[in-house]
Amino acid sequence: MFKPVYRELIRSSLTDAWKDRWLWPLAVFAALLHTGGIYDVIIHSMHMVQVEGAALIRGGISPDVLYGWANLTLQNGWFPFLGTLQSVIFSILFVLTLLALSVIAQGALTFGIGGRVRGKKPSFRECLTAGAHAFGKLAMLNIITIGAIWLSRLLLLLPYGYAQTGTSSVFILIYFLTALVFIALIIAFTSIHFFALNAILLQDAHLMEALKRSILLLQKGWVAVLELAFLLFGIGVALFMLAAVVFAIMFIPIFFLMIGALLTSFQAGIFFGYSVIVFLAIVIALIAGAFTVTFQFAAWHRLFIKLGEGGPVAKLHRWSHWFLGAPQPKKK
Repeated sequence: MFKPVYRELIRSSLTDAWKDRWLWPLAVFAALLHTGGIYDVIIHSMHMVQVEGAALIRGGISPDVLYGWANLTLQNGWFPFLGTLQSVIFSILFVLTLLALSVIAQGALTFGIGGRVRGKKPSFRECLTAGAHAFGKLAMLNIITIGAIWLSRLLLLLPYGYAQTGTSSVFILIYFLTALVFIALIIAFTSIHFFALNAILLQDAHLMEALKRSILLLQKGWVAVLELAFLLFGIGVALFMLAAVVFAIMFIPIFFLMIGALLTSFQAGIFFGYSVIVFLAIVIALIAGAFTVTFQFAAWHRLFIKLGEGGPVAKLHRWSHWFLGAPQPKKK
């Protein structure tokens, strides 16, 4: 009988994420563009489509856009205008710098995980060098895949927005069908992104060649990709809840300390407790986020290897064979 691949894949990826703690700083920057997870991408994207779709149907411009334009144009004289313009340019350059670091970190993290799985642990410097050398290809890859997700959002804004204006069964059906199509597209583009990352960094493939390989792997193992996506969804939510529980446990004694300081009007104690809470929240969020992103990158890498070897056989296929009484499928 075929050995359950996801049990091994998930366990090995969790082990990789814990043992490769030296990769966590890269994971923090890589997460600025792509976390590797499905749950956060889907939840954020669905929320944005819902808000933007409703705004498109009702009409009007985003309040944030109007506020920013007012700050830029409604200035008395040239000096305030130039000061605001300078701030905007500096903000754009800062964001572009962070995005460039995120692109390099994606490549470095993929190279580090790939070397670790293959038994050749590269140094931190070697990982950064590999990511930097592939910067052009990785930047174009991010533009293509993230652009495809945004284009999908744009195409689905109208039906999704109209579906929110009514309560009939037709509107509800359109709402759910649009959501399912969008989720499927997000999973497809995310898997293509991470398969292409591995092809570029570990197989030295050109961008178009990497995209072709990724699409072929998706066509070949789309059921396995779908299963992994939902597994990452569940595990990501579980890790988030675990981090929240850890924070709550550490928060309780500090909370009582602040209550005591408040009752005795000890301002320094209140400030100290508040500072510790903020510090713990940031540290726990960074650790949990870095571990989760590293785990998810490792999971996509291992699935990339399995699909390239001719497997895995999706669990849905094994269940269907078991239900029909047919022999269990084997790896090619």
